[in-house]
Amino acid sequence: MERKKESGEQRMDNVMKDKMVQKPMTEDRTVKESAAKEERIARETATEAPVYPVRELAACAKELFGSRQECVIAALLAAGKEEYTVSEARELVGKFLGRSVR
Repeated sequence: MERKKESGEQRMDNVMKDKMVQKPMTEDRTVKESAAKEERIARETATEAPVYPVRELAACAKELFGSRQECVIAALLAAGKEEYTVSEARELVGKFLGRSVR
């Protein structure tokens, strides 16, 4: 068997072809790594916000939500959890108070 010697240009073309083939794998890995990083950051920031039981949030209903305690208790208990961050509670109470009465 006779081996052909590759010229410098042919070798460079082959190297470039190899890199082009590997590029999508690198992009996929980068996308997966960035998605994992974003998920980790979201979990870290979510755990930083303190959570409060429904009773404590209801006790501060007027100051936090501008509403009565009964409304806050009803809104949060209807959502199904026992503890909420203030931002979660504000969102739920706002939706609850915005509902129309039949």
